[in-house]
Amino acid sequence: MAFSDDLPRREDVLSGASSRPFGETVRYLQAWRERAGDYGFLEDLADSFLRYDGVHPGTDFEKWQSVGMSGDLADGLLNLGITLWDLDDTSPAIRCLREAVEVGSEAAILVLASSYLWEENYEESYRLARTYRVGTDDADDLDVSSTLGQASLQLHGLTDQNRRWLEAAAESDPTALVALVGALIEADELVDAENVLRRAAEAGSVAAPIMLGNLYQDHLASPDRAASAYRLGIARGDAFSAYNLGLLLEIQGQREEAVQWIGYAADRGDELAAAWMADHRNE
Repeated sequence: MAFSDDLPRREDVLSGASSRPFGETVRYLQAWRERAGDYGFLEDLADSFLRYDGVHPGTDFEKWQSVGMSGDLADGLLNLGITLWDLDDTSPAIRCLREAVEVGSEAAILVLASSYLWEENYEESYRLARTYRVGTDDADDLDVSSTLGQASLQLHGLTDQNRRWLEAAAESDPTALVALVGALIEADELVDAENVLRRAAEAGSVAAPIMLGNLYQDHLASPDRAASAYRLGIARGDAFSAYNLGLLLEIQGQREEAVQWIGYAADRGDELAAAWMADHRNE
C-alpha cells in the first residue's frame, strides 16, 4: 500500500485513533513501520486498542501491551491479524497474517488458510493448508482437515479425498458438517448424508440435529424422525430446532403445541419465529 509524503505524524495517528475506523489507524501505523524499518508499531497498536475500548469491548489489552513491550514479532502479528479479523477489518487482518507467516509463524499459516476460505479464495486456502500439513507435526489436526476439505470441495467437487477430510472434521466442526452434507444431498447420496449426521449427533454436535431433522422432513419423508431430531436439537439449546418443530407440528394439525414451540424459539432470538408469531398473533 503506497502512502504519499504527507503521511500524518505518528503522534497524530495515535491521538486520533479512537475517532477513525480502526483499520485506518492500523494501516497508518504499518506505513510508519515500513518507513522506520522496525516493528515498534506493535506497542503503538496496544495503545490504540486501549483507546478503542469503548468501541470494541472485550479485546485483550494486556496481551497487546505485553506483545508490544516484548517485541515478539511473529506472535504480535498473528494476534493482531486474528483481532482485526474478529473486528471484520479483513484487508489489514490478512496483511498482518501474511506478514506473520513471512517472519516464521507456523500457526499463522493455518489461520490465513481459514481466512482465505471465508474470503472464497479457495486456491490460496488449499495451498496454505497443504503447506501447513506438510510442514508441521499437526498433520491430523481437524482444523487442517476441515479447511482442506472445504477448499478442495469448492475447487474439485466431491471427491474421495475431500470427503475423508470433511468426515474427519464433521463431528466437531459445523462448517465441515454443513459442507459435506450439502455435497452429499446434491449428489443424491441421502443415506450417506443421514449416516454422517447421525454420527455427528451421537458425538454431541449442536448443529447436527436440526440438519438431520431437515433431511428427514425435506428429503426422506419421515416426519416422525424429523420431530425426534428437532427435539434433540432443542435439548441441546438450539432455538432454530424449536421453530422447525413448530412448523412441522402445525402441518400435522397440532396447533397448540406448534405455537408453544415457535414462541419458545422467538423468545430466544429466532427472527423467523418472531415474524411468524407476529403474523399469527390474532389467529
